[in-house]
Amino acid sequence: MGRPSQWKQIAESLIAKIESGELLPGWRVATEEEVAAEWGVSRPTAHRALADLQTKGYLVRQRRWGTVVAERNKPKTDLVGIVIDRFARSVDFPQIDMVHGLQEVMGHDHSLVWCDCKDDASREANFIRRMAQDTDGMIIFPLADPRNTAQLQSLVKAGKPVVVLDRVPVGYTGAAVLSETADATREVVQSMASRGHKRIAFFGFFKPNVSSVQDRFEAYQEGLKLSGLESSEPDVRWFAKELEVDGDLQRQAVLDAVFALTQRPDPVTAIYCVQDCLAVEALAACRHYGLSVPDQIEIALVNEWPAAMLEQPWKLHRIVRQKHEIGLAAGHLLMQQIHGEPFEKLVRVPAELHLAEGVSAPVSQSV
Repeated sequence: MGRPSQWKQIAESLIAKIESGELLPGWRVATEEEVAAEWGVSRPTAHRALADLQTKGYLVRQRRWGTVVAERNKPKTDLVGIVIDRFARSVDFPQIDMVHGLQEVMGHDHSLVWCDCKDDASREANFIRRMAQDTDGMIIFPLADPRNTAQLQSLVKAGKPVVVLDRVPVGYTGAAVLSETADATREVVQSMASRGHKRIAFFGFFKPNVSSVQDRFEAYQEGLKLSGLESSEPDVRWFAKELEVDGDLQRQAVLDAVFALTQRPDPVTAIYCVQDCLAVEALAACRHYGLSVPDQIEIALVNEWPAAMLEQPWKLHRIVRQKHEIGLAAGHLLMQQIHGEPFEKLVRVPAELHLAEGVSAPVSQSV
């Protein structure tokens, strides 16, 4: 047996972690065997500590899950946490239209607390833990880092009102609002193919855990297949994600890619870009090599920036995300959870396709 005070020390340590938010409601705590090994005590001593916390209401037993932190009644805060992967004012992110949508739904009843993760998974985990304790609910633009998925999923199991935006981390089963760009991607690829383009390149940042990027890539491949074209690996360019925030290296990488793809015997004559910045650099590269857009080469993109930032938006095929509607949908979905109302787990907001000026729509979408 351990000393009489040891079980109390263990119990007090766990209580401190629960009350500080280090252990959130719904999180599984260590087993008796694990507690005994960690503290160097006997199993009966560990059992007494955990039993004491169950008696006091800090822990509950859940079938098939084990001992977890109990949901404790907390006063309403009238705060909503907005956890952003990375603020980027230069490109209007988070977009003002989306913010207005959120404010329309929650502005009168809730204040928004903004958290900038700066693309850092540890900062994201810390903000999520703090917002889970200090707010009535959260809207999260997740990094989709696998290390933080268990934390998000524990919030779902605990019934914490949460909505993720733009991407769904692998293993996350909670509420989400997504911009549906797949249909427009398939349509624009088929549109370009209908005008005789046989080699259509794909430009994207390598983010295997980001569902929106993977969805767009799959839709690009489906668009080629529906047009009777084969997906060619040499036509696909995955750029290192670090280039997204390094303009000089990004510019050179895209310049090199456009040269390699357009100067070969069977040149690419159209490019699909998953983000605005890649399309801007592709447009500049085409201008550098004397390629007329859209007459000699067509460029399509998923457009989140204000159109004026694209220099010549009328020359591009733009898949425009409906940011105001996304904000409205996210706000409503979170409020439904906060008020204990039924809610859809997945809401998709369709994007709009705007073809470049002077380019005819496809005669047929079928092969």
